[in-house]
Amino acid sequence: MIYLTAFSDEETLERARETLPLAYLIKPFVRSDLRAALELALFRQRVSRIAEQRGRWLDAVVQSMEDAVVTVDQQGRVTMLNPAAEGLTGWSQPDALGKAVQEVMVVLDPESRRSVLHPAVQMLRKGTSADLGGRPFLLVSRNGHEHRISDSAAMIRDERGDPSGVVLVFRPASA
Repeated sequence: MIYLTAFSDEETLERARETLPLAYLIKPFVRSDLRAALELALFRQRVSRIAEQRGRWLDAVVQSMEDAVVTVDQQGRVTMLNPAAEGLTGWSQPDALGKAVQEVMVVLDPESRRSVLHPAVQMLRKGTSADLGGRPFLLVSRNGHEHRISDSAAMIRDERGDPSGVVLVFRPASA
């Protein structure tokens, strides 16, 4: 949406801002300003469509993966589980959303069967990717089933490069 108006008072500008316009031109306007605003609006629309399409594609890939994928936010709360993760953890995505990752993914040392610092929590504390050493963990699902898993994890970063979460990818480990 591009606004073309004779009004530039603060109240009008505020109402326009709420609609997230692509441009706001005040009359009288220069033809080149209108053309630039239109070209920019069309460009933004194309970029937005591409980003939405990539998001849908990425979602389809993650949802169809055989590996389990769990993402957590900076506070260690679950933000996404794919179907494979639902199967291994025993949690549905709606039930897991917003829960602490340690509650949804209970991990133990496979030898001592003692609780270990969750890899996602470890990464969030350090603010960097953790070396998981390739060692397996014992995952205890919501219904008490135990799965020996191997996993990898990566830090999710925002547009400034600051840590904003963690993605965990895991699968049953080979015996």
